[in-house]
Amino acid sequence: MTAGTDAAGGGHPGGRGAGSGSAPGGGTGGAGNGSGGGPAGTRLRREVLIVLPGLLLAIILAMLDQLVVSTALPRTRHRSMASSATSTAASGC
Repeated sequence: MTAGTDAAGGGHPGGRGAGSGSAPGGGTGGAGNGSGGGPAGTRLRREVLIVLPGLLLAIILAMLDQLVVSTALPRTRHRSMASSATSTAASGC
């Protein structure tokens, strides 16, 4: 084995092994997961930057859908009631 690589290092000099992205106690979450600017912090930031625009786009599309439906629904209901009234009058009921 070379210097800096051993079973605990996982083949990377100065590495922590299989759990290099986790907290020292073996946990994966918590307050220290994204801090420090290390590889785990960079990875967490990248994941947030990937997920956040998609989430914002979904919220904007839901708001737009709500706007369209709330604008069109009264007109649709009015037309539906008008057409049912004319069909009822035409049938003689």
